[in-house]
Formats: sequence, structure tokens, C-alpha cells
Amino acid sequence: MRSGAISTCFLAGGGSIAQTPPAPDVCVSYDSVYTTAPLMKVVGKPDRQAHFHQLAKPCPAGGLCGWRRKGYLTPGDVVLASAPKGGFRCVYFLGAGGKITAGFVATASLQSMAEQPAPDPRFLTGVWRQEDGGVITISARAGAALYAKGQASYGDNFGSFVGPVVIAGSHFMVTSNGCEIVAKRRGPYLAVSDNNACGGVNVSFGGLYARSR
Repeated sequence: MRSGAISTCFLAGGGSIAQTPPAPDVCVSYDSVYTTAPLMKVVGKPDRQAHFHQLAKPCPAGGLCGWRRKGYLTPGDVVLASAPKGGFRCVYFLGAGGKITAGFVATASLQSMAEQPAPDPRFLTGVWRQEDGGVITISARAGAALYAKGQASYGDNFGSFVGPVVIAGSHFMVTSNGCEIVAKRRGPYLAVSDNNACGGVNVSFGGLYARSR
């Protein structure tokens, strides 16, 4: 489940919506403030590994580093990042299945990234997944119109929607039997909100989605 109330920042056409979250003491998912966190790209030599850390502090030179994790990012990976803390930022990285990996990454390995253009059919078409199991499928129909359908659940409760995609400025919307979906492109991801009327109790499509195909 994700909090799904439609954010007014999604409805402000055009400009950047980035709002930098404060650096936390513990970097874990999920916190909805990262849906509007600044986009950053991992930089460095092609073979460089930017490891996730449990703590926002550097490893000692030549010594053991029990807080450095095995998982890492590589140049070109895109994350949503917090404010800096001790030379690190808490970042969220989404895998193809929508699973979020969160951890502290050295600020020196990150570079600010501009917001991408408004979503277009080529970018939107495909299957998008969120780590709680939400799935949104967007496809083209006759006349090149885009349609979206979604499925989500919470326990024994289920929700779904289907309807035409309406692109408006920097975001797109889908309305279906009282369910209202609003989504915005964030780099390679989608940040989605709903009006809490898209299914049974506690069912929400809100959250971050990554393309699975």
C-alpha cells in the first residue's frame, strides 16, 4: 500500500516539481517524499561501482567497512536523492520490477539531472510495476490514442482501472469509474498518485513505478 492522495505538485504544469527531502539518519524505503526528490545520475568511469552504505560516512582507508553493502550502482543509473549528509545522499533506485533499493551513496558519485520532457506515447507505452505489486499497462489503440489499465491489491482487497490517457503538460491522467490517476515522469520512472477511490479498503496505486517491458 502507498499513500495515494493526489498531490497538487503533480498538477502544476510545466516546471520542475523537485523538492529535496532532508537527509535521514536511516536510509530505507518507503517514504513518499522521494516521489518529488531531485533526480541524480551516477557518474564516473564505466567500471566504477558506487556502493550503497548503511551509514552516511566514508569507509576508512585500507580498513574494514562493515556499513558498506554488497549492492552498488554503475554510471548512468538514475536515482531520487535526499539532501547531502556527511558526503552522502540517501537515494532510491528502482529495478525493472519496481523494487526500490535504498541506501546512502557518496555525493561525489552523483550528478544533478534535469527533469525530462513531458511524457510522450513512446515513453509511456509498456508495462510499469511498483514494488507493492501495482501494475499499470499503457498501450496504443486505433488512432494512436493511449489507454491505460491498472491492477493493485491490499490483502484480500483489489482495485483496477481502465481508461484513456490524457497528457496535460508535465503529467498525464486517467479517469475510470470515480478512480482518478495522476502520474508524472521522473527520469526513467513514473511517480503516481490517486484519489483513494480506486478499489477496496487501503488499495492504492500511489508510488514509484519502473518499466518492466
